[in-house]
Amino acid sequence: MRGTLPPGGPLLAEDRVVPLDVSRVRGTQVRIRMRPPVGFWAMNSFAVAYGTGQEVSYSRVAAKSAMTSDKQDVLADLAGVDERYYSMPNTTDRAEITFPAPPRKTGMDRVVFLHSRGWYQLHLGADGEPDIAALTKLTSVPGGAAQFAVDRFAEWQKSPAR
Repeated sequence: MRGTLPPGGPLLAEDRVVPLDVSRVRGTQVRIRMRPPVGFWAMNSFAVAYGTGQEVSYSRVAAKSAMTSDKQDVLADLAGVDERYYSMPNTTDRAEITFPAPPRKTGMDRVVFLHSRGWYQLHLGADGEPDIAALTKLTSVPGGAAQFAVDRFAEWQKSPAR
């Protein structure tokens, strides 16, 4: 193995860039093998950029605003690496974060990446008895966790409340 695709969170990622060192590849072809759990990821395209080794110029920009769906300013809660967080106790809670566009540089393309940090706590209902059969399947059946996620996602897609 020469590299790994970092895991994602509970939401879908449309695009992902993964640096991969191909300096030890022999020949003129690169072979990339992906082995996600069956039905868990859908990948519809791959691309490889072979750069000329030019140094990359980058700059960090701070968020300009962070407003929740109920118009609360949470920028100060998100701006620093500290013990402040934007608490989202409901699965419908949202915040829109805006950033100033970095200035363009002559003769260069502008590409923007988000670097973020934080954590999340799952919203798990404590109603009723634990589903021992489902828990056993998740932990002991190969691909059980992926199949569980696929099934729940399919249910969510059919949900009219979505």
